[in-house]
Amino acid sequence: MPRRRTLVQTFALVPVLALGACGFRLRQAPQMAFERLFLDATAASALGGELRRALAEVPGLALRTAAAERADSDAILEVSRETREQVAVGLNISGQVREYELRLTLVFRLQTPKGRILIADTELQQRRELSYTETTALAKEAEQALLFASMQRDLARQVVQRLAAVRLS
Repeated sequence: MPRRRTLVQTFALVPVLALGACGFRLRQAPQMAFERLFLDATAASALGGELRRALAEVPGLALRTAAAERADSDAILEVSRETREQVAVGLNISGQVREYELRLTLVFRLQTPKGRILIADTELQQRRELSYTETTALAKEAEQALLFASMQRDLARQVVQRLAAVRLS
């Protein structure tokens, strides 16, 4: 019986060792090349709020949003455009909408306080499909809100990853 237990433990370690050997690592918190980041985004926008939350989780990064702190920051993240769209992409025989495409677009850039561009105007877009029936309109409205929230989180993560790739030198 002890020999069987040893065999089971040995075989249980094989996948763990294989993952380590291939370079697999759990996602780490990003390391930024700057310590003070000014976020120039509309305070009322849902995507701006999601960006604030994502950037606040980055260790060693002081997030600034007050206009007086802009010049004292190492970098400035400007969100120039944020658009939400709901486009009908599928109709039934009687012309009623059966499927929508939800789109969330973000345009941003990163620069230094002196105006040197670190990331030129960049457009990120998320798309999701949403089936629709009139009989479940309220449920589909709630599903739409959840899909937009998911797209916002994805876009915020993408922005943080792009910021982590920036080097100031």
